[in-house]
Amino acid sequence: MDERSIEFERIRRLLRRLRADYPVHTIAERLLSSDDRQLEDIQPLLAALENTSPSRWRERLIAAWALRHACLDPQQQAEASPQLCRLLSGRSQASQRSYAGILRTLIASALLSAVICWKIVSPGYFFGGGDAFWIRWVTFLLAYMVFTLFFAVHMSPLLIPLFTSMDARHETQVRVMAASSLQRLRDPLSVGMLAVVLYDNNPRVAHAARQAFQAALRTLSTEHYGQLPPGTIYCLCRVLTRDKEDQLVLEVLKALGKVGDGSALPTVEWVAHNRKPVAHMAERLIPVLQERRQRETTFMTLLRPTSEPADSTLLHPVAAAQPTEAQQLLRVAQGADAAGQPKPE
Repeated sequence: MDERSIEFERIRRLLRRLRADYPVHTIAERLLSSDDRQLEDIQPLLAALENTSPSRWRERLIAAWALRHACLDPQQQAEASPQLCRLLSGRSQASQRSYAGILRTLIASALLSAVICWKIVSPGYFFGGGDAFWIRWVTFLLAYMVFTLFFAVHMSPLLIPLFTSMDARHETQVRVMAASSLQRLRDPLSVGMLAVVLYDNNPRVAHAARQAFQAALRTLSTEHYGQLPPGTIYCLCRVLTRDKEDQLVLEVLKALGKVGDGSALPTVEWVAHNRKPVAHMAERLIPVLQERRQRETTFMTLLRPTSEPADSTLLHPVAAAQPTEAQQLLRVAQGADAAGQPKPE
């Protein structure tokens, strides 16, 4: 079996564990069984990516796979890329994994306590005992609560790390699939987020992010200068100072030659002095960034508002320079009266 067939079989196994009434299930089944990869609506897939519950990891993984396998138009790609970047970052999953591990530990303790209490206390005690019915049930509930608390305290050091590790392994699969989808989309706007995930603690995620980063990096052009999300240039400069692979650093320098601004100049100068294998490229880039920084500084100076003159009284109009309409009418009336009176002899 080739790699594509293995991937399809893996998705089919996941679909068997997913409810058939989920919209993601219907979309994935159509992509698996048909050669038509056009999707009219990807909102169900995006909604699945937004659900970060640890128990819905299969739905997120299948949604990321569908976005990778489908043929998306430019608008759909623009909608899918931010969601995949957020999923790849994994910022909100860590706390949810801890809460889910605690909740599962409590549920396991409660179920185990119920079984043990039912085995220890004979069922005949509830239905044929000599004590009052409410006394029998109160006794059972007290025993149940004691056992639940006992198991929760003593089993939590074992179960919480176990459940958390399982959720982390599932989330790794989802993040790797998200990176693979971004590699196919080759969205230039995702370069900044991919540059951050390059140094993720998970080696599988970091490797997948590196492949997606290189694919997106090659799509940058001079048309993207000044159009990238805030922080993208900083993330690219971070790669220059942190990455040990000279080939990747060389590709980042070429990208900065197309989209870099004046803020990248100090980092490029550092590369020119400290990384000899790529120093020639950094030295060629320095004059370009210096010119851009000068142009940006001039532009900001022209946009800076001027202060008000110290003596601005000469600029103020005289308040009584123009007579009001009532004053003009009064003057006309006074002139008419003066004309009608006889002149004194």
